[in-house]
Amino acid sequence: KVLATLVAILMMCTAVNFVPAITASAKTVNHQIVSSSDDVNKCGNYTYVLRDDNTAEIVGYNGKDTKLTIPASLEGHKVTVIRKLTNNNNENIYVQNLTIGNNVNIIEESACECFSELKSLNIGSSVKYIGACAFQNDSNLSSVEIENGLKVICAEAFAECDSIKSISLPMSVNRMGTDIFESNGESDGESNGLIITGYKGSCVEKYAENYDYKFKSVGQFEEAPNETNFLYHKTENTIMIDKYLGPGGIVVVPEKIDGCDVTEILDDSFSE
Repeated sequence: KVLATLVAILMMCTAVNFVPAITASAKTVNHQIVSSSDDVNKCGNYTYVLRDDNTAEIVGYNGKDTKLTIPASLEGHKVTVIRKLTNNNNENIYVQNLTIGNNVNIIEESACECFSELKSLNIGSSVKYIGACAFQNDSNLSSVEIENGLKVICAEAFAECDSIKSISLPMSVNRMGTDIFESNGESDGESNGLIITGYKGSCVEKYAENYDYKFKSVGQFEEAPNETNFLYHKTENTIMIDKYLGPGGIVVVPEKIDGCDVTEILDDSFSE
């Protein structure tokens, strides 16, 4: 078996400078999640592509619903990733209440950016990863509910969401990117007055301290035992790693997961 070593410098997000190099030991191949335009399918107001494991990745939404809940499946394919939820103009001017959960694990970079009328957002426990700028410029968004289960919030995920005055982050969060709540070019709490609620001793508390946000504790942080730091899917008895969910530092990607060889690391697995 051919092994390759991937060494990447990752700007991690416990809001404390940069983390050391990430070392991954596995056979690595650049792998695009989204297929060519010929492979795009349409189901109602959604467009989607099929991933290697036969699950659906949403790449567009052209409906006019004001209240939208992401479906558990499209045409029998479990929905696991939201790449884009905007229309052909990369915006959404209709949705006011958005619920993302069911089977969705990943909300990708800029997936729900420029939802001009969005006021409330509910993120279910299945969601593990929120990509960079995922909800950027959703200026009317004021209510955000996130269930325990989310692991990573990437840089500027809620930047320019000036209507968010307080947010509660669950115990499960263990990595946070830079400038998540940036407002009018300012990232510090003194400027935008955001109040963050979370658990004492968590990365959420450290993040609030580093950015001078007011922090309210709802209890003591307890690290979850025996949890994997990788989000992955299986195809033909091999493993493809979708995202790294851990806190950062030196990371060694295992050669096997669930008894199967790790053969691919998707090209944005360690992005912030």
